Amino acid sequence: KFLWLREKMPEYEAIAGKWKVDSTAGDFEGFLNARGVPLLVRKTLAFLNTGGTFTFEFKDDAFVETEHGMMSNKVNAGVPLDGTPIPDKDPSGADVSKAAHIQGDALVLTMTTVGDADDKVTVETKVEGEVLKRIFTSVKTNVSFTTTLKKV
Repeated sequence: KFLWLREKMPEYEAIAGKWKVDSTAGDFEGFLNARGVPLLVRKTLAFLNTGGTFTFEFKDDAFVETEHGMMSNKVNAGVPLDGTPIPDKDPSGADVSKAAHIQGDALVLTMTTVGDADDKVTVETKVEGEVLKRIFTSVKTNVSFTTTLKKV
């Protein structure tokens, strides 16, 4: 009845939900190889990138990503949306700091290798029509790939 009184949901919140990878474009293998990700881990990530399922949530002013596996789910630590970095590990096992912020209608995650401030990966995530696009870019090597996900 009083729809005009409702606060409009920020566009980036459309990212929230359960999504399944539909396709990958760009140099996925080259990206992982340049990051030093071991072959077995690259194969596992390739599997996730061809049908993997993820849940994205916004809780307590943080972004939370859950990776749904065949045997179990991995809930990653919430990353504050105010840019405050948290410690984490990248797929190669290296220590990284992970930070997040909102840029327009996109969520931007930045992972920086501890001890090498120039070694950064950005992940820009936003909804485009009925799909979710995630653009992964290695700032140091300028290698990138994009995953397209569909809502489950």
